[in-house]
Amino acid sequence: RSLQLQPKGARAWRAIACMLENLGHFQRARHALLKAEALDPDDGLVTADLERIDWALFHPCPVLFEEGSVPLEVSEALAAGRYAKGQELLGRKRSIRVRQLRARIHGARGEVDGVVRQWTVIANGKGPVHPQHADWFYALQGPAAADARLWRVMLWKIRPKLDGGSFNYSESLWDVDVPMAKRFELHSRCELARCEGDIEALLALAAKYPTWREPGQHALRLGDSTKVTALKGRKA
Repeated sequence: RSLQLQPKGARAWRAIACMLENLGHFQRARHALLKAEALDPDDGLVTADLERIDWALFHPCPVLFEEGSVPLEVSEALAAGRYAKGQELLGRKRSIRVRQLRARIHGARGEVDGVVRQWTVIANGKGPVHPQHADWFYALQGPAAADARLWRVMLWKIRPKLDGGSFNYSESLWDVDVPMAKRFELHSRCELARCEGDIEALLALAAKYPTWREPGQHALRLGDSTKVTALKGRKA
């Protein structure tokens, strides 16, 4: 599905590599990452992934999925667009991992309320949270990303529960030298301000982290350049 949407996209090959890595297919994951590197040689995330895969080839690593596992079958049904099948496979299970899978199905269907509902349940539940590439691809960067409710949940409830995972940020945010949880907070604050049309909050982020491009870009899209320039002057 990723390659259908982005046939020459390095990110698509990187996402495929992540799935193969989770299955324990490290050689195939490395092959996918080499394709990503050929498409975008300057992507530092691909370079970092290659280093991790090279290490995994010579050290025992846990496999996140096994053949015939329900999460794997649901992920395959989702990739094939068989959303009802994916829901059927999940049944009445209620774990955090199942909730994440349900949110992906809602996201693929464009069901914003469903995405927000599942992530709210995850936030209010027990245990750590590990976002995966598929969470971003199907849910957190789809139609639900325009809903402020989602980012309030992420900012105030999911952030304290983070315990590793995969994060799909802009390259300029990755370049900001802050801890993982802080980077997630910044991304969530920026997205929340964008959804709420809060130009002043966006400009405050842009002023504090000048190399991070997205807050300023969102501010310019939300208001005419005269208003943004005036606000910048007031902040100064």
